[in-house]
Amino acid sequence: MIPPSVRQHAAAMRDRWIRSSRDRRDRLARMRRDTSVLGSRRLRFTLVVVAFAVLGVVLPLRYMTHERSAEKELPPDIRTTQNLWALRTAIECFRRDCGRYPTTAEGLRSLVRPLAQLPSWKGPYIELLKPDYWHHPYVYQCTNDIPVLFSLGPDGRAGTADDIAAPLPDLSFVYDTTPSNAPPTEAAHPAGYVDLVPAP
Repeated sequence: MIPPSVRQHAAAMRDRWIRSSRDRRDRLARMRRDTSVLGSRRLRFTLVVVAFAVLGVVLPLRYMTHERSAEKELPPDIRTTQNLWALRTAIECFRRDCGRYPTTAEGLRSLVRPLAQLPSWKGPYIELLKPDYWHHPYVYQCTNDIPVLFSLGPDGRAGTADDIAAPLPDLSFVYDTTPSNAPPTEAAHPAGYVDLVPAP
């Protein structure tokens, strides 16, 4: 004996309650998902920041290690030839300032340490005298004002086929006078060998 209007109102109320229950259930499910460890917005933001920070550190390190590995891949004979070229250019700088080449007795040490009998010495022409790639000292001789510079090579013996002679010096650099006329110094080259650059 319930009037139709009351039945319709009761049906509408039931439908509204069912929809609100479903909405509440879905909202609770989303809240549980968002408050989980991997679903937290704060944690996601932190993970993104950490990822960018790691990439900002790892990528430069990888680039640097790649450059160093490229240096190591340079053949020993090429590295030795470049060192000989630098020494030969420094010898020409010594001759430009002192008027002669270093004697055999003075050797390559005269490029690093000043000589008391040469007041015109403007070195050091190289900062450090290092051995070749095989840890053998470079051989320098000067006879009749003709300098001879070479590396003993892998076997460490002179007069063998693996000796490496010094290439011709860079005369355009030697006679390119700087404003202060300062001697060149030794600088590390990215490829692993020694390069001569004018002093500022």
